[in-house]
Amino acid sequence: MKRVIISLVFLVSSLGFGVSVWGWECEVTLTAPKTIKLDQTVSLSASGTPVGGSYSWSRNPTLTAFGETATLVGYKVGYSEYITVTSTYTTPKGKSCKDTKWLWVCLCTVGISGPAESEIGAPVTLAASADSLGGTYEWSVNSGSGSISGTGDAVLFTGDQAGEVEIKVSYTPLEGGEPCTAYHSIQVVDACAVSISGILQRPT
Repeated sequence: MKRVIISLVFLVSSLGFGVSVWGWECEVTLTAPKTIKLDQTVSLSASGTPVGGSYSWSRNPTLTAFGETATLVGYKVGYSEYITVTSTYTTPKGKSCKDTKWLWVCLCTVGISGPAESEIGAPVTLAASADSLGGTYEWSVNSGSGSISGTGDAVLFTGDQAGEVEIKVSYTPLEGGEPCTAYHSIQVVDACAVSISGILQRPT
């Protein structure tokens, strides 16, 4: 049996494959955010095995490479809403592999400010703020129960039953494009609810 194993190793070596388990393997993982804003700088990193190799990056116009890491500044792609980034890893033995990520270029950001708690039937004000002016806001109850009144960047929310409610706002920039969204959670409570925090003991 030992002679058979030695013979197989010799055969593989003579064919040029090598006997190292890393001789034909190459793996690389590219880590990148899913979204990027225009003119926003994000960090990218790649990790390849077996270690000791070299990295190269796709020729994006705003990408700056530093070996296994890189920075990317968000820019608008004429033919797509995504920026494609590829990192290629070359092992010490010359084997190459690559990983590609697609970063969605969002043209705006929006946030919601408002209370985290409200009472049933009591309106509370929610306000949205976007990083550009002149766009349109669309409000909705994403989960839970309640109603929204008003339009624009500030509305009133009224809960109609106890429980957690998630409010969603979508903002579409003046120049158009895909809307950006934000979410805000409100815990609606019953104003008449009574809670017992201790146990009263009568004297004996």
